[in-house]
Amino acid sequence: MSDNIFTYKNSEKGIIITGLADKESVSEIIIPDTIDGTPVTTIGEDAFYKCKNLKNVKLGKNVRYIENNSFAESGITHINLEKNIKYIGNYAFEDCRKLNDVTWNCDLSISEYCFAGCSALHHFDFSHVTGIQLLAFEESGLKEAQLTNNVEYIENGVFRGSNLVKVQLGENIRGIGDYAFSNCRWLKEVVWDCNNHVTRGCFYNNVSLTKFDFSNIPGIDEMAFSKSGLIEIQLDKKVERIEKGAFSNCKKLSNVIWNCPQSIPQDCFKSCTSLKNIDLSKAAGIDKCAFSKSGLREIQLDENLQRIGEGAFSECKRLKNAIWNSKKPVPRSCFEDCTALIDFDFHGLKTIGVKSFSNSGITSVHIEKGTTVRENCFSNCKSLTKVEWKSNKEIKNGTFEKCPNLKEVLVSEQVKAIEADAFKKSPNAEISFI
Repeated sequence: MSDNIFTYKNSEKGIIITGLADKESVSEIIIPDTIDGTPVTTIGEDAFYKCKNLKNVKLGKNVRYIENNSFAESGITHINLEKNIKYIGNYAFEDCRKLNDVTWNCDLSISEYCFAGCSALHHFDFSHVTGIQLLAFEESGLKEAQLTNNVEYIENGVFRGSNLVKVQLGENIRGIGDYAFSNCRWLKEVVWDCNNHVTRGCFYNNVSLTKFDFSNIPGIDEMAFSKSGLIEIQLDKKVERIEKGAFSNCKKLSNVIWNCPQSIPQDCFKSCTSLKNIDLSKAAGIDKCAFSKSGLREIQLDENLQRIGEGAFSECKRLKNAIWNSKKPVPRSCFEDCTALIDFDFHGLKTIGVKSFSNSGITSVHIEKGTTVRENCFSNCKSLTKVEWKSNKEIKNGTFEKCPNLKEVLVSEQVKAIEADAFKKSPNAEISFI
């Protein structure tokens, strides 16, 4: 093959191949070892970019450097990268849709977007790879990633949207980036032998991932398993940290064993519609909206809970039974929009927060002496028919607003005040003092 098919230039490192003289007609190339006696050391940036007809490439023994975009969007079907290669640039093989065979024998990290969009690339041997950079295999056809030898780090989004079915992470892994395996809709099996926490969005939207062994996991970051297909989880004492929304929108999640002494974080099980019950006796607390929009049918809140956050159980449309043994106040919007919750024992409560039962299914309310009830607490309770108010605290504006079926209201004569709009738009309320 003539050297005349290439365009090239000289540099201090040797000859840089810059492209093809006629990229439309060439389907096979052999990069020569030398041109005019000078070693060919570099495939230049964009050298074979969008060479759609190029299928076969053989690199010369003197090639050391493959620069950015060198083969991006070309038609190559295979490439051998041997130990003589010292550098491979970003996007080097991005969107090579026909690339189905890569031999990686060079001791390098895989560069950013290197094989992103390579939809025909189903297999890859990572045994010589030292690290994998940003989005290197995003939306690739890769089906398995065995990262058990030399790989020390995986950067953000490395396998995002790929066709992975199985992943194995060895103890050699020191760092895993955010959303590393997100949107891998076919991923079913993960072997996690490394000592890393599960990073932000790591398995986000992995709908085929139904199980995961958490026994070696020290921490779970924000949205780590959100929208995944997990059916059950067991979290033990080794888990030291769990962050916001870790399991949110897991629609199939039906069984949770919470044995770690951590608080259940904000949005942790939000929109987990198959989750019917959970034992909260080991939890340190419940943060904001932790179970909002979930499928809970019943809950028991005991004295072990150090805090309960706003909206913790809001919009749990199927929640029918809530046992409140905690000494903590009922927080803002705690049971807002819990339309199936028709009964609640208010005994012993010191404070009931703003909108805490708004638009719930509560049918009757008994408020004890000394209990403080915040604004709009029972607003929009359309099934509420009776109120017994023994507290000496004022009935604030909006407390029973828009309760159209409320008729019987018994109020202690010691009540401090009934504000003007306390029963606004509750036309049938008849107040009697006791």
